Amino acid sequence: MPRLENPAASLGISFQDVIDILSGLLKERNWKEFDPSSIKLFYSPHYIFNYDALVEQEVRGQVVSKGFSGKMAINATNAKLEPILTQIMDNKPIEFSKEIDENVDYQYEVEDVFISEKELKETCAIKIASRFNIAKDNVATSAFRLVYWPVWVLYVRISGGGTHKLIIDGVSGYPMNIEEVPEREKGWIEVSADTFNKMKSPSGWASLGKTAAKVTAGGIKSAVKREDEGRGSGSALHWLLHTKSGRYTILLVLFLLGLLYFLYA
Repeated sequence: MPRLENPAASLGISFQDVIDILSGLLKERNWKEFDPSSIKLFYSPHYIFNYDALVEQEVRGQVVSKGFSGKMAINATNAKLEPILTQIMDNKPIEFSKEIDENVDYQYEVEDVFISEKELKETCAIKIASRFNIAKDNVATSAFRLVYWPVWVLYVRISGGGTHKLIIDGVSGYPMNIEEVPEREKGWIEVSADTFNKMKSPSGWASLGKTAAKVTAGGIKSAVKREDEGRGSGSALHWLLHTKSGRYTILLVLFLLGLLYFLYA
């Protein structure tokens, strides 16, 4: 096994886990067809460190000081703060080892360190000061420890949605940037199928009613406003037939009709 100069966090998410996580994430955003064109594991160097900060505020003409402390991680490649890493460390026991398994059927790479020890404290102080909007001189950093953290980097082609780079934490499986993948708006047939499936159970009826009422409240108001402002005739009808909230309005009517039938038939 290759031996690193500094310890690496143990890999908790396998290659197959990444595929399963990816599939679930895209399904939540209504994407069904996708192709992971590239999946690679990176051991990314991070400095874990402690910080102490002092906030000074003027209250009724007097300067009041308040201190706070914490733990933070900074990417030693791009100097980006990674608070999610310390959160994972605080909530999950993690083993560290200087040896990594090379007998695997996927690609991996150990990234280089680009932040020198000479500039480390200054860089971290500036980053912490910027994060909390305080003066750099009011920040002290200490107890630096260099570790390698596994992250999965994926390039995924989504049918009709372009190509996206996704980063999944290799210890916990947390998606680091899923917000960069847009949510696909469901088509009329998909929305109708989901609705009728929900109608099969009492809990589904309740969920449908709440969702439809919430979404349509703002949509109806918006459509009426567009008509009042004279932005083209038939704008309300277009909203009703061609937008997600409009379709939910139709479904709300169907829901109410179905409820009346269920109560009085």
